[in-house]
Amino acid sequence: MTDWLPKSVLCLREYSLQKFLSDLLAGITVGLVALPLALAFAIASRMPASCGVHCSNISLVRLAGRLHACGRALILCGARHQPARAMGRAEFERHVGPENICPDVEQALKRAEQVHRVEATA
Repeated sequence: MTDWLPKSVLCLREYSLQKFLSDLLAGITVGLVALPLALAFAIASRMPASCGVHCSNISLVRLAGRLHACGRALILCGARHQPARAMGRAEFERHVGPENICPDVEQALKRAEQVHRVEATA
């Protein structure tokens, strides 16, 4: 009977507060580890830091797509000037959604609460 339902709807049936907290922790981890690491690898390779950002953007776009496919959202925050410019050139906002790119952690947490509230009522 559920063969016609999109996978994103089926995922929401099992979405819990624990999964939300896990998603939140994963998002914070990506923000604190992956982007600075990508910058460091580029600099260590004697490449412009923006090359590291471009590589990490590709990974984040793929992650955003996979999360979206099962009804979740990738929420980013705190991108400094150079990474933000690179994200703009890569049309990253189109993949993640402008509402999911927040200026700071406080705004990202508010957005996460909105996403969780919508998923909880679905």
